[in-house]
Amino acid sequence: MAPYNQAYQDSTRGLWAQTASIDWCESNYELSYYVAEFWNTISNLAFILPQLSQFVTLSKHKNVEPAFNKAFLSLALVGIGSFCFHMTLARPMQMFDETSMILVSLHSFYLLYIIKKPDVNKQKLLFFLTCYGLLFLSLYAFLVDWPIFHHSTFGLLVYASMYIGYQLKKIHGSHYKFWTVFIMQHLAFAFWAFDKHYCEILTQFRNNHVPLVFRPLFQFHAVWHLLMGLSSHIFICGVIRLRVWIEHREQLVIRYRWLGLWIVLENTKAPGDNCDTVTSPKTKQTPLERRQQRNYHHSNDDETANLRYRREQDKSIEQTDRMAEETDINQNVVHSHEIPTP
Repeated sequence: MAPYNQAYQDSTRGLWAQTASIDWCESNYELSYYVAEFWNTISNLAFILPQLSQFVTLSKHKNVEPAFNKAFLSLALVGIGSFCFHMTLARPMQMFDETSMILVSLHSFYLLYIIKKPDVNKQKLLFFLTCYGLLFLSLYAFLVDWPIFHHSTFGLLVYASMYIGYQLKKIHGSHYKFWTVFIMQHLAFAFWAFDKHYCEILTQFRNNHVPLVFRPLFQFHAVWHLLMGLSSHIFICGVIRLRVWIEHREQLVIRYRWLGLWIVLENTKAPGDNCDTVTSPKTKQTPLERRQQRNYHHSNDDETANLRYRREQDKSIEQTDRMAEETDINQNVVHSHEIPTP
């Protein structure tokens, strides 16, 4: 996470000695003697507070697998690392920040992959991802001063997860969550890139043309934190929702709150509720049933997806019976026109 902004920095005014190899566009120690980059620091609360709250809430549900719920903790760890790094601009905190980003990306990839391929050998997958992480750490220790190595590794993992998410997006209404996360993260990257490459222009415009009360909105790296923190939270909520839907059908109701920033799991369903319901995962389904089931998702209509699914099943049965009757009639007609053998 590393643009250089030597023209606008003065590390002698603050508490911490700057030892990090990178610095961002926000002026150092502008608002506090104890915090090097104030807005870049507090914006990391978007990575910490929602994740910890959701983790505590979902910990009460036995149907949420620990590996999935702990994704909130790993994301909060990223926020803590970034918080410490931007507060101190110290090299150890820089390494803490950047290493945690890779680890949470590996965790996300693992969760998506086992949803896509439920029969995969999880031990082998964990071994492979662990080796990948150790290889990164080994190289990173020597390449910490070369930011492109970290950026490219992180970007590769993010897009690998997005690719799997794209393949899963049609399952039970996940498509709109996928595109929400996709747009938010690319918008976040645009703010990140502008802050990195056009720091001088941004700083001059902010200081000379923007009222003081609105200047925090032009701390584009802080905006990157907000968008990435919220979009990553939505992503994990979507992954958990999908996993619970697949594994615990007919047992739970999955509700979204606060524009997808919060999920609630309940064991009952009131009539007319706008929520997700599912059927037993152990029932063997035909290809037609699986295809129909994938096409129905969380809906804002008065009818629930479950009722519409059952109606479509009834229509399919009627069509099958009608075709069978027509086949019998045609066969009878053919037999009636056959010439008897003398």
